[in-house]
Amino acid sequence: MDVSKLLLICTFLACAGLSTQTSPEVNLTIYYETYCGPSRQMIEDILIPAYAKLGDILKLNLVSYGGAMYMIHSNGSIEFKCSHGHYECFVNRIHACAINLSPPQAQLLKFIECDLRKSMFNTNDELLEFAKECADDSNLPYDDIEQCVNGSLGDEVLLSFADEQAKAIPNPYYSPDFRFFDIFESNQDIFTVEAFIQHTCSFIEGEKPTVCQKNIKL
Repeated sequence: MDVSKLLLICTFLACAGLSTQTSPEVNLTIYYETYCGPSRQMIEDILIPAYAKLGDILKLNLVSYGGAMYMIHSNGSIEFKCSHGHYECFVNRIHACAINLSPPQAQLLKFIECDLRKSMFNTNDELLEFAKECADDSNLPYDDIEQCVNGSLGDEVLLSFADEQAKAIPNPYYSPDFRFFDIFESNQDIFTVEAFIQHTCSFIEGEKPTVCQKNIKL
């Protein structure tokens, strides 16, 4: 083979190798319920500001089910009951349908934060209107979310969440429950944003990103 061609191939492979290097990733699963105060506080006051610093270092798996239960009736219909009543079940469902779209994490978190701040004990129509406002603001396809919420797909997603949570968490369930690499965090009540970031960084081996420097200004 011509030496110049060989050098060209080697150079290409070296560049390709460099281009495929990936940033560090830390897997985090959060099991939450939408009307639970500690769940809201965890997402709004810790996760959102921490994600603003960490970005896609965090690989999120959000499960909006919490302390819910379900019953499958003889006619095949599925009834969900939630810790904080019907409206929590409905907002859990809205979030589940948004999560099921698998949008970019930043957009999904923007939607969830917006919806949590708007939603409380409202009618279903009002809750859907809030979801539309938040979907539009987050550039998520509201029509897809609405069809999921009002159709069988919403049941399917919630059932999959129920199954995933049941396998991961033995009773009793505490909301929220968050797990780095599927390991239960026994000290999750005491996390501040800074502590959360540093704990996330502790899972990164080798050279750590700038955000992981202890004295970084938050």
